[in-house]
Amino acid sequence: MERETTYAPPIPDDYDPVEEVENYLHAKIDTPQKLNRFLEERFYGTEQEQWLLEETGFEVLNQIRMYQRIRREAIHNKQDMETTNKQFYERTRADLLGFYWEFLQGSSVLPNPLFINMEERKVWGKRYGPLVNASSQHERDGVPLQTVLALNELLVDSRPDMTYMFVSPAGWAGEGWEHPESQFYIYHIGRNGDLQALTLRLDLDLEEHEQLIFGRNYSHLSERERIKNIVGQIKSTSSHGNLETAAMDVLKSVQHIKGNEVAWENRKKNGDLIKTHAFKDIAEVISNLESLNNVDSEVDTVLTEIETLLSQDIDWLDPDNLEILILHLGQSADKMLTIVKPELKDKSAKVRVQEMRELRGCTALRTGISKEELKKRGYKEKGYCAKCRTFTEWIGPCGVCYKCETGNSPA
Repeated sequence: MERETTYAPPIPDDYDPVEEVENYLHAKIDTPQKLNRFLEERFYGTEQEQWLLEETGFEVLNQIRMYQRIRREAIHNKQDMETTNKQFYERTRADLLGFYWEFLQGSSVLPNPLFINMEERKVWGKRYGPLVNASSQHERDGVPLQTVLALNELLVDSRPDMTYMFVSPAGWAGEGWEHPESQFYIYHIGRNGDLQALTLRLDLDLEEHEQLIFGRNYSHLSERERIKNIVGQIKSTSSHGNLETAAMDVLKSVQHIKGNEVAWENRKKNGDLIKTHAFKDIAEVISNLESLNNVDSEVDTVLTEIETLLSQDIDWLDPDNLEILILHLGQSADKMLTIVKPELKDKSAKVRVQEMRELRGCTALRTGISKEELKKRGYKEKGYCAKCRTFTEWIGPCGVCYKCETGNSPA
């Protein structure tokens, strides 16, 4: 039996390998694979890598991935570049303000601007779009995501003068990860059906959380199950006041359970104390929520500079433009740090970036799954991931990398 022979098409006479390389280098960075190659070529292993701000409360690559998504949606919806860049600026501004209040200022009360899109029956946030985007199926076995989905329906269908709350306690967040602090998410539907929300940062242990939510403790269960039980509960109450009244009620309940004056200790990731917040201090902030809309004029200037940059009618996924954007965003966060902590101005960029890495917030911290443990589970150190379609680290027995499987990177 004769073997069938196939032939590659002939190479055109005008084929120019240099031109092909040039086309590759100037291709739009519009996929995860292209972004990885771009970073390898221009950032990783260079001084510019520090401006990615990895492991801080404002990771620049998260913004770039968001821009890629916005661009894809814009192309699908036939939106122009100006509209795309404006959407990206609004989301980036909200993320930087969140970083400012939560990480740089270390505020005990965090603004959470939301609105209800009744046409889509979705609660939207300025920082993350639909409320359900604020969590993932990988976090805490998917329980927070299920809670947020349920909360979305409650808020959309809520009658006026209702308050809803759920809690994210400190501790286990997923394999090799933990949340460093407890946060209370409070949502209030006003008399006219308007939605207001904020976040309180309060120190409670698991037993105190259970006392607040259930009126009893479940110490016979594992930490993992206790945390999932707490996160899975949404407390609702009829409230004829406003967001301030609702937050004050929560604060009083927590103080009653704790039985002391210390509400929250803001600490660095290494445990060093930054500031102690008493219940009376937090009550004072709650009574003046409008202050959370005010930022330093120098911070406002930083945000205006980003707006000016993004107002240009250009595609930021062009490699040269993307490099400029990444550096500008990273250095903007650095400027905000020196505005809040002017004593760091004379320090090196390396020292300032490390300072940002030490600041604690809602971002989960890596506790570590060892390389030895991964090898025991059958993971290969290098290989091709069938899900994200990249050559990457720690490929599992099913051909999928650890990050795709869990949503996290190994230590």
